[in-house]
Amino acid sequence: MKITINLQEIKMARAIYQEPAPVFGLGEITEMHQIGPYDVAEFHPWKKGKASARESSPDVTEFFAWVNGVDVPGTWSTLDEALIGCINFRKQKK
Repeated sequence: MKITINLQEIKMARAIYQEPAPVFGLGEITEMHQIGPYDVAEFHPWKKGKASARESSPDVTEFFAWVNGVDVPGTWSTLDEALIGCINFRKQKK
């Protein structure tokens, strides 16, 4: 299966498989949040050196975000931080 951070590919895979599909390049998505133009993936990152084996770290949760489908550089440790990152990214793009 293809590894990606493309939002449309991730949404399509989740819709087809009806469960977290291991296509997200940074880890195993546990939940997707959508707030207006912001999409945020809540995920367990792959264990160091284990990305190819798809072994995630269930004790660690991180967040990755997109604004209008464009990925925002970086990851955050809370949903609030991810949303602030989205707002900053969106303001910089104007």
